[in-house]
Amino acid sequence: MDMDSKIQALLDAKLKQIDIELEQELIKIGEEYSRRGIPGSGLHLRAQGLAKIKANAKKEEIRAQFELQESRTKATLSLYLAIPPYNKEKTQINLGGKYIQIPRNTKMETLCRVIFSEKLGNTWSWDEIMLHKEWGEREGDLDKRWREVHSAVYGVNEKVERKTLIRDFLLHPTIKQVQINPKYLR
Repeated sequence: MDMDSKIQALLDAKLKQIDIELEQELIKIGEEYSRRGIPGSGLHLRAQGLAKIKANAKKEEIRAQFELQESRTKATLSLYLAIPPYNKEKTQINLGGKYIQIPRNTKMETLCRVIFSEKLGNTWSWDEIMLHKEWGEREGDLDKRWREVHSAVYGVNEKVERKTLIRDFLLHPTIKQVQINPKYLR
């Protein structure tokens, strides 16, 4: 689930909660008017209308807050992506001002050195990664060593997700390809 989907899910859950609270408030108002013996009075209808107006205003306020938060997140990402996104010395990915530590001397570190070595956004085949000078060892059948790249891609995505909640930092558009998601390269 990408960031937009998570924000939409949170918004939908909050709006559903507001609808439930509105219905409970209307039930209480109806019970009070029934208790007083004036069901269906104009006051009752005005109270319902007022409660709906309040709920709609609250929904709009929440929607605006989510949109502001989303735009701030995108602005922050684009601001910080001007900084080199991968620091080879510290083995860290810089994503939106959050630094994701990649373990040294691992295939995850090697994968980052390869995909950040050239123009960001390139689509790399797994064979290209394994034959790249950064990857190191060239012995063995490439068809049998693909799991190294596969595990590194999933490992990097897992580390990025833990720190930033971004699940799709590295995309694999086909089974044996990988690239940095272009939406984080703006």
